[in-house]
Amino acid sequence: MTVLRGNFFMNHLLKNEQDHIEQEGYFASPLGECRNSFVSTTDMAVVANQCFSEGPSRHANKFYDITGPQPQSMHEVAADLSKAMKKKVIYKPQDMKQFEADFGATRAAFFEYLNNGFYTRCSPDFYNVVGRRPTPYYDYLTETGPFGETGLDELFSKAGSIYTKGKDIFKDAGNVKRA
Repeated sequence: MTVLRGNFFMNHLLKNEQDHIEQEGYFASPLGECRNSFVSTTDMAVVANQCFSEGPSRHANKFYDITGPQPQSMHEVAADLSKAMKKKVIYKPQDMKQFEADFGATRAAFFEYLNNGFYTRCSPDFYNVVGRRPTPYYDYLTETGPFGETGLDELFSKAGSIYTKGKDIFKDAGNVKRA
């Protein structure tokens, strides 16, 4: 068994802020100055492929923490987004209570977890397995991925957009019955 544990994924970071970014030049989040090391899903695939290719003789019974190369605040994310889009995008702090009202208690609890700094850490595991630095957020936004899209293309597509302001998709999760 090999376990890959990825930090908060880059492609989920601003997905629910598409309209604000495109139309009004800002995004809101309760993460503020807390620095998080966001990870590329492509990097997750690269390290998984490496583990499969090299097999259990090298990777059996290993646990790998896959992170980005450095933690970033929301202001730094806004700077990368501005540079990639070639237009000013600003970060607006969002109150955690408003975030919970917008997206529900479960997602708010996860963001509270992010605000506590758990995802600040940077792990050497990606480098140790693959032999190169993990993908920085700016590179994710601007470089073409394996399916011909950049991170900007992915951000502004409707694919994978599961969170909608005013809709708590997890509110009934505790009521799910096993068959």
